Amino acid sequence: ASNTGMIPISKLKSLFPQYNIDMIIQFLIRFQLCQQITLVPTRTTLNGPPTNSCPDLFFPPLVSASRPVNVIIPSDAFQWQICTININQSFSPRFLHVLVSRTADQFPLPHVSMCLDPDLQPYYRCCTVWSRGISWMSEEGYTVVIEMREDFQCLTCAVSTTDKTSTNYSNLVLSVIGAISVICDEFCSSVSRVGKIVYPLEATSDAITIECETLKNSLIKGSATVADSLGEKVVNIKEWKKIEPQLSKLIGVQDKQDTPLHVTSVVLCAVDHAELCKITKSASGEWRSIGGELGFSIDELDSIVREPGRHGDVDYYQAMLRKWLDWAPPNHNDPTLQCLISALRVV
Repeated sequence: ASNTGMIPISKLKSLFPQYNIDMIIQFLIRFQLCQQITLVPTRTTLNGPPTNSCPDLFFPPLVSASRPVNVIIPSDAFQWQICTININQSFSPRFLHVLVSRTADQFPLPHVSMCLDPDLQPYYRCCTVWSRGISWMSEEGYTVVIEMREDFQCLTCAVSTTDKTSTNYSNLVLSVIGAISVICDEFCSSVSRVGKIVYPLEATSDAITIECETLKNSLIKGSATVADSLGEKVVNIKEWKKIEPQLSKLIGVQDKQDTPLHVTSVVLCAVDHAELCKITKSASGEWRSIGGELGFSIDELDSIVREPGRHGDVDYYQAMLRKWLDWAPPNHNDPTLQCLISALRVV
């Protein structure tokens, strides 16, 4: 197997040529020895066909059971969490397995290994995978750790670097958060969840977690402080920005201290999805027309309808907006507020 626990079905076929491969796969899945995962979701993308839309097999027993000792989350790392609201709900192992597999395929660099098997070589990546998470170092030298808590009710994404002012750093953080959000929407649509940001503290201190929407509203209002999720502790935003200079950008807010820009020119990102859906929900009945104005083709809009778990205009509209924020049509501008406002005005 590869270092990511992934094995292509073609490899399994070559190992058991005399057996029915579908029966073998179902047997392995039935006994929870593997998961069948499509690394690149089957869909018509705006940049051409997916590079790999065939399902592969992820074997959790082939990766480490616990996080390796050399994988740590620095106290000053930017930490974003997505947590269940209802204590009786939890994220599924299926969601975690797909998240780890697709993240390993999308972000870490290919691993130049000694593996001579051409079927396995593409699955070797420069990352560390364990039963509840994944870690890698980006090409720019940023360390990323994604890990699920033992109770499967909280997922943490941490990114650390010595240079937090770089645009590459903020772009990576937003890209990883966006990828996690897309997979979460796909596999955990019935789970009530909330996004949180962890205030950086020394490792010996209790973490202070603040809901993303609360922090976002405080930044928009220009408040000096923000309260934690329990309303028990208060954080000084000015002091926080000394540790995290791009805090406003990472949470999806135009910082008032930045160079003045017309508000509609601000580029939107995945963290804005929930708020955009809430504000523009009344227009969901015209989601096809809006999608067309944003640059989607008829085939791309039809593919949204065919996706499992989507029912009705509101679901289609939310899915379309999510795709637009993640990969805006290349023949159009970046996903800015101005683009969305223009599309809404037309319809």
